[in-house]
Amino acid sequence: MIEKINANKYEIPVITKEVAVIAPKLFVVYGHDETSRDQLELVLSKLNIQPFILAKSGGGGLTIIEALEQHVGKDGSAQAGIVLLTPDDMGFAKKDGDQAMKERARQNVILEMGMLISRLGRQNTIILVKGKLERPSDTDGIMYHAFNSHVKEVGSALVDRLEGSGFLIDHKKALDALK
Repeated sequence: MIEKINANKYEIPVITKEVAVIAPKLFVVYGHDETSRDQLELVLSKLNIQPFILAKSGGGGLTIIEALEQHVGKDGSAQAGIVLLTPDDMGFAKKDGDQAMKERARQNVILEMGMLISRLGRQNTIILVKGKLERPSDTDGIMYHAFNSHVKEVGSALVDRLEGSGFLIDHKKALDALK
């Protein structure tokens, strides 16, 4: 695009370039707790972030693993991921017996969390945990953000992590989204 600037009665042509800013993409993994998933989606929407949520995308006939492979990593468009761990299952170590039963996330969600961490790195994988869940022992040392009833409870940490993954967050909108 060429614009003209009038300086000292002379028109000076100035070449400007319009640059499209491409927003980072976000992939969301979740279990059976649709209420928590919808809470997360609403918060993200208020932050002007449109995540890839398989159930809301039509899926194109892809399984979650295929969608994850297509959308995440070196050839995918997602630069960050959110894993929503919710108490959807119960489990225990056989040696401890059923009296040691604890709430835990769906096993497929744990697998998908591992895939996200592998493809995006820990710094770009945001893990939100609802309630007290059994966590896989191999994930000790990974940062989790715990909430009890609403995703908004970890809103500040979520915004910080999203910014760390390259998302531009309007802090006024963030305050409104987390009310």
